[in-house]
Amino acid sequence: MAIADDNIILNPEFDGGLDGWSGSGCKIELHDSLDDGKVLPATGKYFVAATGRTDTWNGVMQDVTARLQRKTAYEVAATVRLSGANVSPCEVRATLAVQTADSRQQYIAVGKLQASDKDWAQLQGKFLLNSTVAKATIYVEGPKAGVDLLLDCLVVKHAQKAPPCSPPDFQNLEYGANIIQNSNLADDLLKLCSDNGMCVRGHCIFWELFMSRDSAHLVNAEGDINEAGRRLLQLKKEWLTHAHGHADENGEFKFRGHHGAYHVDVVTATGCKITQEFAVDKDDSPMVLNINV
Repeated sequence: MAIADDNIILNPEFDGGLDGWSGSGCKIELHDSLDDGKVLPATGKYFVAATGRTDTWNGVMQDVTARLQRKTAYEVAATVRLSGANVSPCEVRATLAVQTADSRQQYIAVGKLQASDKDWAQLQGKFLLNSTVAKATIYVEGPKAGVDLLLDCLVVKHAQKAPPCSPPDFQNLEYGANIIQNSNLADDLLKLCSDNGMCVRGHCIFWELFMSRDSAHLVNAEGDINEAGRRLLQLKKEWLTHAHGHADENGEFKFRGHHGAYHVDVVTATGCKITQEFAVDKDDSPMVLNINV
């Protein structure tokens, strides 16, 4: 693993021995090999073993208080491995422990992976501190008691900013070409609900608040509904709230819907059909509609 120039970890590859490092509830030992040469450093000349572990939180740690900056995103990469007799794969975690200005202790999960004793693996993660802290320590921990945790290298550096998205290329498009990807999403969603017997409320498909956005352009400068607005109203009529089912043992059928006009069809066990209409105004409380059959 390449060591970044802006790495805030001191002595990240243990070239300076154990300087800057300590054990969290256990001993740490410096090695250039283990198991008669079967375990060698992944990078550099040395690695550290956290040994004599009696709990999952035991591991390797370093105080980074003086080198952390608030409101700065950090990337973390740790090269780890397990060691011991009959070791099965275990979860290894990177954790940032911080003590706040009011002396509260907090633990921030940075990253995790399943490690084994077969080969080195790289644990990766990110974290961000929004406030100033009194103390900050990064830990590598996680395996069950009795398993030695090996750390070859640890890097904590400023996270790289994501590159800006390139603008879409709309050159040489044929007239009528659809430049919107997945433009039939709403139709597919409605069909999925219908195929699976799920109730759909019309306002789940179109929220009328969108009409107030400048980018919606559903009305013209005079406030009249334009072609896009008329199309919206047409679709809202097509995609009405539909609720169907059977009355319960009390003769009740409950459903939720948006404000507006409703048309109800009730079919009895003998095949008799009763039709009734009602309206729900904005901010109405739950309504009870009695239908005599």
